[in-house]
Amino acid sequence: MSVDKILAVYDVTGIQNFIFSTNRLKENLGGSIAVKKASEDMLEEAITSKFKNTTLKEIDNEKINWNEYEAVIVYLGGGNAMVIFKDKNKAKEITMELSKKVLELSGGLLSFNVAYQKINLDNFSQDYNKIFKKLVSKKNNFIKTNPLLGIGITKSELSSGLPVQFGKNNEFLSLPTKRKRENYNSSHFDYLLEGIHDYIFPLKLENLGQKTGENYISIVHIDGDNIGKTIHDFLNESIDDYDFSLYRMSKFSSCFNKMYIDAFKEVIKDLVKSLENPEFKKNFDLKPTNSEVKYLPIRPIILKGDDITFITNGKLGVNLAALFLKKLSESKLEIPRKNIPHSASAGVAIVKTTFPFDKAYTIGEELCKSAKKKGEIIQIKDGLTNRGFWLDFHIIQSGFTSVLSETRKTQYNIQGLVFPHELETSDKQMSYKQSSLLWRPWCITGDSNLSSKYLFSNLRSLIQGFVSAEDKWPKSKVKKLQQFLTASKDKVEHFLLRMESRKIILPPFQKITQIFHQKETMTPYYDALELLDFYLPQMEEILK
Repeated sequence: MSVDKILAVYDVTGIQNFIFSTNRLKENLGGSIAVKKASEDMLEEAITSKFKNTTLKEIDNEKINWNEYEAVIVYLGGGNAMVIFKDKNKAKEITMELSKKVLELSGGLLSFNVAYQKINLDNFSQDYNKIFKKLVSKKNNFIKTNPLLGIGITKSELSSGLPVQFGKNNEFLSLPTKRKRENYNSSHFDYLLEGIHDYIFPLKLENLGQKTGENYISIVHIDGDNIGKTIHDFLNESIDDYDFSLYRMSKFSSCFNKMYIDAFKEVIKDLVKSLENPEFKKNFDLKPTNSEVKYLPIRPIILKGDDITFITNGKLGVNLAALFLKKLSESKLEIPRKNIPHSASAGVAIVKTTFPFDKAYTIGEELCKSAKKKGEIIQIKDGLTNRGFWLDFHIIQSGFTSVLSETRKTQYNIQGLVFPHELETSDKQMSYKQSSLLWRPWCITGDSNLSSKYLFSNLRSLIQGFVSAEDKWPKSKVKKLQQFLTASKDKVEHFLLRMESRKIILPPFQKITQIFHQKETMTPYYDALELLDFYLPQMEEILK
């Protein structure tokens, strides 16, 4: 088939900085809604208003009558979009219109990149690869400009540092903040509460179920693994039908988005089910609203394809992240003639409520990347078919000034132990630095041939071993063990000998009761000790 057309891809940038520049949930949510408008609603509206009845908004057939359409939307969502236009000049007109709208919508903090590729409907896989190379090049060469800052006589907004442009009732706002507030809609994610009538999502960080004296929240970031490679692999299969390839690409996008939405709904249902248990519920102070419903201790912020971010109570972050990954692992990603393997990773940053939100989100992203990297290296090193679903976490008790990797290198190694070796692939192209005190990231569920020492179920067993009624460690002794682990090997071993003399024994790790493993270079126990106040093992029992 030789019919020249224009393939266009759009990608919104500046999302995280726009959404997370404040600790106000309403503004975070308004920013998230504005991003959806910029990457989906406005583009679709611009195309359909220009081409009216000649736009194909969803490819639901394996064959396309190209003579009928001036624009065919292949997919739309997750912060990016792909559209095929009949005419490049009209495609550029759409881009110009969208640029202006996105600029006005975000006050200059959001922008987007677009790439074009001339196609003749012969080989979609080749066209896909070419256009994404162009898009990556444009993004790498894109010079990000910030809104003009104020001068000496202007007032700056406290949360963002941007110049104040609006003031009312002693409240002073920049243009981006005003735009986020204008886009705020408290019911935006209410479709996730389908069938749930006793709870609503909170609109303040203080309403996440913290009890008096507790001041921790969890920022959870979840992201699919190697989605670009997944798409590349199934497009490169022996299918030379362009229309059918577009149909599969469209179905992949819609099924992929649905899979993550469904997983989120299931997580929320399980959270509500757990809260029906009185012993579990007493861990929280669920504040009532003005009506009879209560605030659910979770608030979705980003649900953008496989890019998920939510905030929850500090005690629930690891529980819910692990549950989300488990739900995804049980989901099938099916498109016509193909069941596509998939995996995802999660990062959980546990911080105080007043901790800067943008920094907490960045740490969550770093943790997610850490989980991805370890999972990928182990998959390659051990020749596993499936990478699995991995999770990393970090608890910030006070200020955090360095990057995550540097903090772990300097603060999580034990005096008196040889530094653990790096995990690396056989060709040494990829490596992962390990620390004496950190066994994490952990695998929630993975390949049947994965070494069991990485499984999250082992961490859960250690936590249960410390808190179970039969073998419960006194809190004071738990704190001392944690302190000695950060001091030196000798102090830890002497302390454990004293505990053994009092018949206080370490819970076993993989049936072995010893503090150090991996040729005495690492311990899995510090992960468990850190999580004792931030993980609820009974939730797993309730949901069985």
